[in-house]
Amino acid sequence: MEDWMQSTKLFQQWNQVRRAVEDHKWYESERAGHDIGWDRAYTEWLIHHSAEVDPVEED
Repeated sequence: MEDWMQSTKLFQQWNQVRRAVEDHKWYESERAGHDIGWDRAYTEWLIHHSAEVDPVEED
């Protein structure tokens, strides 16, 4: 992946979201006793936690 891409605000925000969803997936999978899968984890995270992420601001 090119360096300029990794330095964009959008890419950095996506990484923040991806890590948060992966943490949520792990936690909820542990609670459920099985892997809940990415789709369910992402959907649940969007519903319950997405407001915690700062929106990407335009320059």
